[in-house]
Amino acid sequence: MVKMKDIAEKLGVGVSTVSAVLNKRDYCYISAQKRELIERTAKEMGYMPNHLIRAMHGLPTKTIGIIGSLFYVSVNSMTINLIQRELYKSGYFIFLGDSQAEPDVELNMAKEFLARGADGLIVETCYDGKSLLSLSSGRVPVVFFSSDKTETTVSTDRRLGASMAVSHLSSIGRKKIAYLGHKSVPNQEKVLGYLDALKKIRQKDKLVFESEHATERVFDLCGMALSGGADAIF
Repeated sequence: MVKMKDIAEKLGVGVSTVSAVLNKRDYCYISAQKRELIERTAKEMGYMPNHLIRAMHGLPTKTIGIIGSLFYVSVNSMTINLIQRELYKSGYFIFLGDSQAEPDVELNMAKEFLARGADGLIVETCYDGKSLLSLSSGRVPVVFFSSDKTETTVSTDRRLGASMAVSHLSSIGRKKIAYLGHKSVPNQEKVLGYLDALKKIRQKDKLVFESEHATERVFDLCGMALSGGADAIF
C-alpha cells in the first residue's frame, strides 16, 4: 500500500505536512496550491488511509458500528438501510453485525468493532444495554434504536403500538387474541400494551406465548396459540 512517506518523498515535503493535509488538520499552514498538489498526488498514487493505524493513534476512522437482528425483522433492515444512507452523506462508512438477538454475540461484536477503531456504535439491542455502555466507558458514543432502558435511545412507543394493534383485531370481530413474540427487554413493552388492550376489549384469557431465542420456530408458537383457542395473533 502507498504510504504517506511515499507521497512525501515524491513531492519533497515532510511526512508531517502530508499527514496534516490528508487528515485535514487546521494547523497545516501551507498554500492552497501545495495542499491541492498533495491531495492530487495522493489520489494519483492510490493512497488509502489505514484506519487501524489511525485508531491506534486515537484519530477518527470515519466508521460506525451497527449491530442488530438484521434478518429476522424486516423493519430492522429498512431502518439500518436509512441509517447507512445518512451516515454515508456525512462521510462515514459502517461495520455491520447481525447479533441474532443473542446477548453474547451482541457484546462480542461491539468489542470487535471498538477494537477496529469504530468512532461510535448504533445498536438494536434486545437487552438493557448496560453492558455495552460499560464496555465503551464513554470513549465512544453509543446510541440504541430499540431498547427503552437507556438515556441514549431513539425508539418507538411499543406499548401504545401493541395496544392499538390488539384493539384493531378486536374491532374487526376477533374474540380471542393471542400475543406472540421474542422474550426480550423491548418486547416486554409490547406485552404490557397487549394486556392494556385486553382490559379495554374485556378479554379474560391472557394468551401470551414467548420464545427464548429469535431463531426458535415461530410456527410452533403459533400452533400453541391456536390450540389455546386463539382466533387472531399479534
